[in-house]
Order: sequence, then C-alpha cells, then structure tokens
Amino acid sequence: MSSQSSVQESGATADPSRAMKGPICQASHEHDWYDVLLLNRIVSSALATYIFLLPLSLFERINNVRWISFSGVLSVIFLAVCIVYLLIKHGVFSSPVNTVPTYLWPSRGLTGVISAASAYIFAYVCQVNVPHIYCEMDPSNEKHLRHISFASVVLCFVVYVAVGTCGFLTYGSITKASVVQSIREDFLHGNSFVTVAFILMGIAVLAASPLNIYPLRAAMIDTIKGIPGRTKLNR
Repeated sequence: MSSQSSVQESGATADPSRAMKGPICQASHEHDWYDVLLLNRIVSSALATYIFLLPLSLFERINNVRWISFSGVLSVIFLAVCIVYLLIKHGVFSSPVNTVPTYLWPSRGLTGVISAASAYIFAYVCQVNVPHIYCEMDPSNEKHLRHISFASVVLCFVVYVAVGTCGFLTYGSITKASVVQSIREDFLHGNSFVTVAFILMGIAVLAASPLNIYPLRAAMIDTIKGIPGRTKLNR
C-alpha cells in the first residue's frame, strides 16, 4: 500500500479529462448538460469530491482502503504496459532532429536535470503513511516493514523506468510533459487499449486521494486528542 501514494502521484499530475475533451466535446454540444457535467473542471471535480473522494477519505483505518489502493496501483501498472505496447506498435520515433544525443543527453542540459530534482523526489513520496501502516501490520515488526518498503520502491522504479524510457523512445522530441498528453493521438484514433488506460488513470487518481488525505487527518485528530477532554475523538 505504501507504493500507492508514490506510484499514483505521477498519475495524479496528469489530466485525463483534458486529453479526452477533444473527441467527446464537439463544438455543437459543448454547452449541453452532459458535456458540462463530464468535462467542466469545476463541476466534475465537485462531483468526484462529494461522490467518491469524501466517502473514501472517511475510513477510520488505512487498512480499509487496501483494495482501493490495490486497484489504483494496477491501473498505473496498466498504463506502463500500455506505453510499452505503443512502443512496440509505433517503433522508435525518428526524425531529422532526433539523433543519438537526443536520446542520450537531456534537452536542457544538466540545469534541466537539477531543476527536475523536485519531481524525482516527489515521485518517490511514499513515506507519509508508513507510521500508520506499521501500526496496522500483523505481525508488526521492522523486518516485515523493510520488505514492504523495498518492494514499494522497486515497483515505483520499474513503473517509472517503463513509462519514461518507452514513452520517450516512442515520441522522441515531441514527447509532452504528461504521458497522458503524449498518448492522446492514439486515443483520438480510437485505440481501445489506450482508451482503457485513460479510464484506469482516472481510477488511479481517485484511489490515490484517500492515502494523501489520511496522514493529515490522522495528525489533526491525534493533536486534538492531546487536548484535555478530547480523548474520545475517533478518526
């Protein structure tokens, strides 16, 4: 479960609705109620918050969201498989501006790598839930936790390498900042594999939210419990 909040953070920064807006929302229907309901950011975000995110964030124990977490991880893994599939389908991207240095050296040089360091660190943020995961483990011991932590980081690494490497080889110099935007053309052409990946990315984003909210809520409740007369407050 600790891998969930890190693997899915990379997916959470993507916006599947923006990439899907083109083929779904035509000019003649852009003001219809269903287009507003599904593709308007404010409306869709409010619906997702109150219908899905709020109920999922009210569980008392983090163990209660383990299957939701697992579905989110599988969704991101499916995206990685989809990127590998697209590389096999399209082959390595080639154009006059794509030479060997294009693939071996960062386009913005060492400065670009340093500026992206925060994104690299953020991609492996899976420690915020570790204290609560440890408390709910059975058996609860450090050796077991080390195995879980190692498996989580390895899973993150494999997914990131698969998406980053295969995605860049597939799209070369036209690679977008978001992998969802890069595979948008295949979605517009009706590729069913990519369509499923888009849907699962939405599930991954929804599944990641409870794990991001739980530590903050738990910290606030533990703080309030420390106030005299507030010891019976539940999570």
